[in-house]
Amino acid sequence: MEKLYEIPIYWFKYKEDYISKDDERYDVEMPGFVVEDLEKYIPVAVDHLDGKPEKWNSLIIIPIMFQMIKNEHERNDKLQSEINELKTMIKQLTER
Repeated sequence: MEKLYEIPIYWFKYKEDYISKDDERYDVEMPGFVVEDLEKYIPVAVDHLDGKPEKWNSLIIIPIMFQMIKNEHERNDKLQSEINELKTMIKQLTER
């Protein structure tokens, strides 16, 4: 899971022929992935067309992202617990 944090996020504009000019996202910078980057780190999450990476599959990417968020939440909880312990120790030491 840790290697997934290395996947770069890019800002891009959709190609003219990819979305309609009437789409609110037309000619607007959007955050996203380069599908070849995802294929390098999570090949199962990439859909292929004629053997070439075409797009990433949200049915796979979203659960992975959710697990990453849960991992970070757990780390934050542990750190907060350590901070609280250190605060208690500092308070005890300053009271002496």
